[in-house]
Amino acid sequence: MEIILHIGMGKTGTSSIQSALNANVDSLHAQGIDYLGMWFDLIDPALRSDDKQRNFFASSAERLDAVADQFLNALRQKQADSGVSRFLLSNESLLQQHEALGPFIARLKQQVTVRLIAYARDPRDWLPSAYNQWFVYHKTPHGQIPPYAEGGRRLLRMYTDLNTWLRKCNDIMTVRPFSKSLNVVEDFAAMLGVEMAAPVARSFERVETSESLLRAIYNARFPTGVLPDRFDRAFRRLDFAQSPSIAALVRDSFTYDQTDEIVAEQAALFAEIKDKLGLDLLSGPAPAQKTVDPEEMRHRALEHVLHIVMQQADRITHLEQIVRRLEAGTQDE
Repeated sequence: MEIILHIGMGKTGTSSIQSALNANVDSLHAQGIDYLGMWFDLIDPALRSDDKQRNFFASSAERLDAVADQFLNALRQKQADSGVSRFLLSNESLLQQHEALGPFIARLKQQVTVRLIAYARDPRDWLPSAYNQWFVYHKTPHGQIPPYAEGGRRLLRMYTDLNTWLRKCNDIMTVRPFSKSLNVVEDFAAMLGVEMAAPVARSFERVETSESLLRAIYNARFPTGVLPDRFDRAFRRLDFAQSPSIAALVRDSFTYDQTDEIVAEQAALFAEIKDKLGLDLLSGPAPAQKTVDPEEMRHRALEHVLHIVMQQADRITHLEQIVRRLEAGTQDE
């Protein structure tokens, strides 16, 4: 029997791997691997959350020995029922559980083959992405969003967790380099020695930096953590990726430097007008074309938006007053 633990490290393809694993459960089973999902719920069905799982593995070493045996017995039963002898679990929360999981894994190693797989990314590439994910897109800390200089230093400690895993389990652990160009699903499948179809779309689509700025402004208003869907609900039916680009609008609709070229294409037409009417519309010098500064347009548009917001604030206040009067009248009845 082989137990494979994928120790996910955020922003290293974990979601893509898990999405592919979920989409290929039957195929993997046919190839001899039973994907157990994210949780050790074979031990206890209640262990289907990071907090409960974390607290559970903080038990005493003696308790974890017994739990490891319980886990193995459940796997042996699955093996007897299906004939599958390789079992895989994938979870990002395992990265910080090296101390808690140490005795558990040691007990498993005494009886079966245990393998750990992780991916690591250049920290200079990883850190901006991780900061945006956990401090902006999904605001995890309470209080204000920490500046990058502070939050980045906190996040970099995750590499210490990875290094601790390596120190404790170097003999059974493989760490693969992750990069944006890597097809992490294909790489992970090759590590397992199986074929696995990659999901059609990315598990987490990147958002524009401008949208991240809006999320930061919105999330910073709350004293607690803020899940991404709170922002999504507040701005439902708005696709920020479809927001018009002022730079593109200026380029496409307010830039007239192709005027001479467009007119020149119809030179024969204007020559005919001149011959028939004696009117040379192109006799004078070409007028200088008006140029538009995108930044000036952007600033002026922002001034318009602020003016609109102020007017809408007055209208909303007026509507609230009407609603309060209506509510008061209903209560009087």
